[in-house]
Amino acid sequence: MQITPLQYIANWVNRMGSFPEWTRADVRLDDEGNEIRGGNAYRAFVAIDFTRPGSQGREINTTYFITAYQPEARPDELLVLVFQTDQTDYDDWVAEREQLEEGIVLAD
Repeated sequence: MQITPLQYIANWVNRMGSFPEWTRADVRLDDEGNEIRGGNAYRAFVAIDFTRPGSQGREINTTYFITAYQPEARPDELLVLVFQTDQTDYDDWVAEREQLEEGIVLAD
């Protein structure tokens, strides 16, 4: 069964509450209060904030930035990237993550 990048991202969002170790899971908001989530038929993305247990009972506030790509020539395949960082460091890594993504060239 073929799944589009938008469907893949929607599955992540819909399943956020099903991970019992995750608490306070939600789509991350930008400075204007809009969800960091979007895309089209060939690339979709979402940023998810959640809290998970760490060592010694400490809570760790984590962000996943998930991007799904679908090559036009191969509609039955997806390339998925998951970038993970501490919630407080997310903004510091945006430029580097975007630069990395810009360098991705999908073969035909």
